[in-house]
Amino acid sequence: MDEVFSGNLSDADFLGYATTLIGKMVADPTLQEQAQANDTVEAFGNGAYETKLNNAVVDVLDGHTAMADQALRHPRVFKGLAELLVDEVYRRLRDKAEAPGSA
Repeated sequence: MDEVFSGNLSDADFLGYATTLIGKMVADPTLQEQAQANDTVEAFGNGAYETKLNNAVVDVLDGHTAMADQALRHPRVFKGLAELLVDEVYRRLRDKAEAPGSA
């Protein structure tokens, strides 16, 4: 990740971003067809891949900006987001604390 992006970004930042982009790209019908039609990743990468990646980057930016804007401007949205995430955040932190070698 450090070779690609600069700035104060964590592995979690990159993983979340990459996961979102991959999800957008995997759902694209053109890329689905090209993946089936090409026998190698190199051949696949020569098709519409970079154009579709560019589109996904824009879509993700728009989507994340819209969600962040709503969460920051509307207490009801923020509260709903907090409720959606609390169980998973708690579970992951508990699992991390209980993992062997954690302090």
